[in-house]
Amino acid sequence: MKRHFILLLVALLALPSCSPNAGRWEDDPKNFSRAFNGNSQPKGLKILHSRYMRTAHFTYEFEYFFVAEYNKELMDGFIGSGQMKRFEPADASSIKLDMHFEEKPEWFRPKPLDRYEVWIFKDEPRQNFRLFLDKDTQEIHYTDFTI
Repeated sequence: MKRHFILLLVALLALPSCSPNAGRWEDDPKNFSRAFNGNSQPKGLKILHSRYMRTAHFTYEFEYFFVAEYNKELMDGFIGSGQMKRFEPADASSIKLDMHFEEKPEWFRPKPLDRYEVWIFKDEPRQNFRLFLDKDTQEIHYTDFTI
């Protein structure tokens, strides 16, 4: 009886660690909503590529990559918020630009870093968010993750 109780307890404790929302979606129209807490994609925002991944871990672990056409409202929202700063080479010792769960997709920031204007949030809790503005095409590449 004691053995069955222990097995049942272990099984019940393991259930929350298996999220039904776990998975990996590539270029799925629902990726924006997944990445931004159920919010709808703004009408003027044209997403060219996306990947969203959420682990089955009991804590909320995710990673996303997006490439969008230039969108003034989006850029004004990010840059104009005053919460972001332009990444400077002096920041490189304390801020890693390429930390991810998985390899970044080939379509995400394929050019050398100097071909992008890089923006990061000044403070926590969004310290892992990175925005890369392609200096040539003006495409907006952005990524975030949490562990």
